[in-house]
Amino acid sequence: MELLTIKTFDNAIDAHLYKSKLESGGVLCFLFDENMNNIYPTYGNLIGGIKLKINLKDWEKAKIVLLELGDELIKICPNCLSVNVDAKTEDNVWKNLIKIFSLKKNKYLGMSGLSYRV
Repeated sequence: MELLTIKTFDNAIDAHLYKSKLESGGVLCFLFDENMNNIYPTYGNLIGGIKLKINLKDWEKAKIVLLELGDELIKICPNCLSVNVDAKTEDNVWKNLIKIFSLKKNKYLGMSGLSYRV
């Protein structure tokens, strides 16, 4: 069974609402990282939030349910079935952290890194 992440959430309530709606539409789905997000809510963004995953075979049924909810559909590559088809890479948390704490000129903190004169 190949699982596909169709949505991520920052709280368990919304995740369970979507999960119950999908299950009532006949789509078997699972929540990943829910406990980690509930125990350590500040780390929720670092691990990517609570992930709602479905079986790839149920994608067509899930599409119908998500459209009824008025939700935006994710894009899937028809060749490799990857969901990473957006050109946006700025949402990557690690890249943002590296930008903020890099040793180069840091516009966020107003410093220029570790350049000291002796």
